[in-house]
Amino acid sequence: MALSSTAASRRNLYSPVKTGSKSAGKRKQAGPLDTRAAFIYMAVLLLISLPAFVYLYQNACITQKDYQVQKLEERLTDLSLERERLQLRLDELCAPERIESLAQSRLNMIYPGRVEFITVNEPVAEARLASAGRLTGVWNGLVDGLKSLDGLRARLTEAEAGQP
Repeated sequence: MALSSTAASRRNLYSPVKTGSKSAGKRKQAGPLDTRAAFIYMAVLLLISLPAFVYLYQNACITQKDYQVQKLEERLTDLSLERERLQLRLDELCAPERIESLAQSRLNMIYPGRVEFITVNEPVAEARLASAGRLTGVWNGLVDGLKSLDGLRARLTEAEAGQP
């Protein structure tokens, strides 16, 4: 019987009821009004809840960005402290007193006992140019000697050709 009553109720929902009573007629008119009212209530509920959801979403995004900003500020503070620490370490390593003590202890450097100055009469660059000029002169002399030998050879060949 449960099946027959379910089938009957389905028939009543989807098909118009033809009964002669007044209450059945009112139900017929109440059905479409109920769905229309439900639709209006859902639309009003959606229009009210949509801005609330947008507001909550924006607050969630702002909170997330605020958390990221706080993390970045903490990292900036940590990096600033690290930079100051490294700068102090650099100043310690570059101190002239430390360099002097390392040079004396590890490299066995000492201060000179006395200072001697040596004077050079001819600057080094001029000495190199002078020696280069001397080499050029020697080279030119060799070339001239070879030319004179060629001239001498030519005269000897002429003299030999001229003798019977």
